[in-house]
Amino acid sequence: MLDFGGKKLNFVQIGLGTNSTFIQNLAGSAVEYNTGIEWLFQACSEHDPKRVLGIAVEPVTDLAQIFRPLASRLPGVQLLQAAMGEHDEFGVEMNGLTNQARNELVRQVPLSSRTGLATHLEYLRNMSCLGYVHPLLPWLQEAIEYDYGVKIAVSCNGKVEVWSWAKLVETFNFVGCEALVVDAEGYDSKILRSLLSYCRNHPEHWPELIQFETMGHCDRHEGIGTEKNCLEALQQEGYTLAQVSDFNSHVIFTTALDKEIRLQKWINTWYCNDCYRHWALPYVSDNKGAFCYECYNKLIVEGVSWPPRCTPSQWHDETEWFGEDVHWRHGCRKKQVWWFPLQRSGSLCLCARFPGRTGDENLRDSLIEISLQC
Repeated sequence: MLDFGGKKLNFVQIGLGTNSTFIQNLAGSAVEYNTGIEWLFQACSEHDPKRVLGIAVEPVTDLAQIFRPLASRLPGVQLLQAAMGEHDEFGVEMNGLTNQARNELVRQVPLSSRTGLATHLEYLRNMSCLGYVHPLLPWLQEAIEYDYGVKIAVSCNGKVEVWSWAKLVETFNFVGCEALVVDAEGYDSKILRSLLSYCRNHPEHWPELIQFETMGHCDRHEGIGTEKNCLEALQQEGYTLAQVSDFNSHVIFTTALDKEIRLQKWINTWYCNDCYRHWALPYVSDNKGAFCYECYNKLIVEGVSWPPRCTPSQWHDETEWFGEDVHWRHGCRKKQVWWFPLQRSGSLCLCARFPGRTGDENLRDSLIEISLQC
């Protein structure tokens, strides 16, 4: 294992999955190169593969093995096969789709359907969870069974060691990092709480830039408001909220932003897609682009967008159907209609979204209550 000698790392990525990793950008082929990772690297001080210092963490053995040949080409990068969490643990089960199960499922469908099914199952491979089944799995199982006629069984795909942030730091002897990317399928909040606990006592270790998932996985696992609480806790420790969305959100350490030109240049890459203002932090992003709060509020009023779950509470209070008890979940495709399960007042609801209709129309006219308790 590497000893970084008390240096600051350029990049730490927790949860590699099968794509979009800094290892692939530095040592992989052109096909593996990801522009999103390139954009995050713009906030870092080093881009030379031979000089970049970093740690990549992946708990699933099969997935970690994929990256070992690439990581071996990077002298300053440590690949760790383990999970990250709030506390150190041993022998915790990873629940997900095994590689063997994936291959067996593909063989069950006609040749003409195998490429499409393999693509969907590859996505499921990235949904392995620590000690529980991914909350979106039931809807994805239903969608795949509807499209391909196969049933997916999820089981334990290995037992792993769980590391706290303190153990990661003490094992590899580093002091902070320039960019931290967390994609842990509902464990992001626990990892961030571990980071917060350690860095409060070691303030020189605060990461300069943090990206983590705010897709609702942590909310489903720990309760609604978990991801929003993480963002607020980071801001209380001196972070500036750069962007929030129902995909990923970004915070940047304010002291570092005031001092580092590279971070200021990175922030300057953001602008509102409506009024084109730079530095109108924080931005709110959805599938239409990134917007300042003022312009995004207009989209909400017009009924063409809805507030991400981590945005200010006044949007949720002022927008019908979006109180604190409302929670968007994953959509399943059924004959050109997208059904979005959401949690509302303790019951499970489905909202049908029809092509060409606004979000407001779908919510008001197509909400179906189902007598299921969450």
